[in-house]
Amino acid sequence: MIIKRYTQQEPVFDYQVYNEIGMSERSYTRLKGKTFLDLAYAPNEVVYKAPV
Repeated sequence: MIIKRYTQQEPVFDYQVYNEIGMSERSYTRLKGKTFLDLAYAPNEVVYKAPV
């Protein structure tokens, strides 16, 4: 999903990806958010800091 959406030469929109892979918009959005969080925490670095 991430590769299809962000590594293409031409612009690809979310609706094109979730229609192509046969997911609902809601499932796609949830999985995309979880995937980005997993990628962010993969190197064991915190990328979000709470405001003080």
